[in-house]
Amino acid sequence: MAAAAGDARGCTSDDRGGDDLEAAVRVSLVSAEEAGLEESDGVAFRDLAPADLPALRELQTALFPVRYNDSFYERLFSPGYFTLVGIDAAPPSDGSFEGTAVAGGGALVAVASVRITSDWRVAYIMTLGVDHRYRRRGLGARALRLCLRATCERSRCQLAQLHVKSLNEAAVAFYNSMGFQADEAEGHAGLCRAHYLIEGEPYDAFALKYDLRPLRRDLGEEEGGPYSHYGSSLYSWAQSTCEGGCAIL
Repeated sequence: MAAAAGDARGCTSDDRGGDDLEAAVRVSLVSAEEAGLEESDGVAFRDLAPADLPALRELQTALFPVRYNDSFYERLFSPGYFTLVGIDAAPPSDGSFEGTAVAGGGALVAVASVRITSDWRVAYIMTLGVDHRYRRRGLGARALRLCLRATCERSRCQLAQLHVKSLNEAAVAFYNSMGFQADEAEGHAGLCRAHYLIEGEPYDAFALKYDLRPLRRDLGEEEGGPYSHYGSSLYSWAQSTCEGGCAIL
């Protein structure tokens, strides 16, 4: 099972600048042990490194029908963003795997990327995907769980959001099974008309949300923070993340 999430709306820059805003959305880099990024089935998750970008580009090109521009990849290392990648240290040697190797060897086979909104309350899951040769191993579910846990440990977010193409019934079912619910604030049953623009064609999407507060309590993380005065706006802090102002799930 593999799923993908995309940030497709035209994003509105937030004009609250300065050190306070950067501090409010800063995401600290921690070790895999600190983030609980465990290894199983030969695949270990860790933070994205700059040397991983060629392999990440190749994976996302294979997974998603949009082409993310250079600014998308540059922002992955900015304050308020983090990306987890799944690495198979010993991919098949029978020629069935031809992906770009990462620094230190191995293959990048899964990704989960997150953007923290400027009010620090919402974590927007931009991309989530698994190489087709590694599906049916539970890697999509593990990547999503680690992504949600890392969000709680690295930010003050109380809600996770994403968009999924309405025609992608398998992905919708996957997210529902992981505890995501329709975000009625975005539309009836979470339906967003013409949310995606793919090769000039509009596609509807479902807006889904996940309440992080129970997970935060389980992890012993605080629910509040020193930047709660920024309010509950869902405006994006980032610019549009892909060419054509769209992305896909």
